[in-house]
Amino acid sequence: MTEWYNGYYLEGVGNIYNPKSVVEALSEGSCKDYWSKTGGFTELEEYITMDFKGLKDTITNLLTGEQVPLNVLGFSNDLESFQDKDEVLTALIHLGYLTYKEGNVKISNRELREEFSSTIKRLNWGTVSRHYHRVEI
Repeated sequence: MTEWYNGYYLEGVGNIYNPKSVVEALSEGSCKDYWSKTGGFTELEEYITMDFKGLKDTITNLLTGEQVPLNVLGFSNDLESFQDKDEVLTALIHLGYLTYKEGNVKISNRELREEFSSTIKRLNWGTVSRHYHRVEI
C-alpha cells in the first residue's frame, strides 16, 4: 500500500496517503490505479501538453523517479494562465499529481506514475514512453 498510495507530503505533517485510493484498495482487496476512476487524467493531459520549454523533458525525468528542482514562488493560484513550466508543475502539485518537498517535485507514488504513463501512451510520446518502460515502477 505504501508504494501505491503514499508519497504526498505536507510540511509539519510529513508523508500522507491518498485516502480515497486507500479506501478503494481496502474495499476491493487489491492495490491498483483507482485515480483514473475520478476522470482526472484528462486534466493531466491538458497540462503536460502545454508548450513550455523543458516541460516534456521534466515529465520524462519525473517518470524515471527523479526529483526535479522547482521554483513555486511564481505561481499565482490561477489554473488557467501559465507563464512557464514551473507554473504548470506547481499547478500539478495543487491538483494532487505531484508532491513538493524541500525545493523539489516528484511523482508521489506508483498509482500516479501509472496515470502519467497511461497519459503519455495516449499522447503517443514515443521516445518518452519507450524510455520510461525500461525503468522499474
